[in-house]
Amino acid sequence: MPADQLSHEEKGFVGMMLRRSSAPAARDVPKVLSSVLVHAREDVPPAESPSRFPVLLFAAGSQQIPSEYSSLTEDLASRGFAVVGYGPTVMGARTWRDDLKQVLDQLRLWNTTQGHPLFGRLDLDRIGAFGHSFGASAISMIAAYDKRLKAVVLIDGGGRPEDARAIPVLMLNSGGTDLAPKVPDPQSAMVRDLFLRWSKPGIRITLRGAVHMSFTDMALIEPFELPGDGKAIIDSTRAVLDGFFGQYLLGERSELIENGSPTYPLVKVDRPR
Repeated sequence: MPADQLSHEEKGFVGMMLRRSSAPAARDVPKVLSSVLVHAREDVPPAESPSRFPVLLFAAGSQQIPSEYSSLTEDLASRGFAVVGYGPTVMGARTWRDDLKQVLDQLRLWNTTQGHPLFGRLDLDRIGAFGHSFGASAISMIAAYDKRLKAVVLIDGGGRPEDARAIPVLMLNSGGTDLAPKVPDPQSAMVRDLFLRWSKPGIRITLRGAVHMSFTDMALIEPFELPGDGKAIIDSTRAVLDGFFGQYLLGERSELIENGSPTYPLVKVDRPR
């Protein structure tokens, strides 16, 4: 968590989640937030290899910031992707969509500006995007008309039929727990099925045992007390993101995305017909 964000998060959504927890350790919100260790560092030069990085645009959920998903974004960066996180300044679908377009425009500027650390290092022919919750909705909207996006993952959100486009799309959904099964909304399921049928291909993966916030770093921080095996859920999510973007941006076939894998038993793959 960036130091200048700590006080904001204490008073915001993350602090609220901790204050709801019954764990004794959760009572000291600043201590919990400052105790998390990550691998990212500021102001370091890009790795020398690969020579050009495929790009992943990421949109955090409502009231959240990209650094709350470091367990996912750091993993993708370690595999050679340039991950560009966006945190909204104003709520509203139109604002998010327009802001994301501006981020994509900025990538081109960085890539063509001599002296910039990323000058000539971004592979702008291979841009994917993923988002969580309302961020997923924003990603699906911009993907509908911005042809720079070649593959997208929508995590527990998004998927209006009018936003569908003939590109690879993965819907990654939480499956709930055995004690509190997720009850599907038939109308919502029908709408999302249409979206996936019009995508090329459209894939749905359900993560057994996951709840909506399991895709954030909260899954790995004990005082938040999220249900399920947080480490297994995050490991599975990493494998799914890596497999999907590896297959559809880098041309590396993924058995996990195609058929599932006994290595990741939480992952249930479904391809709507």
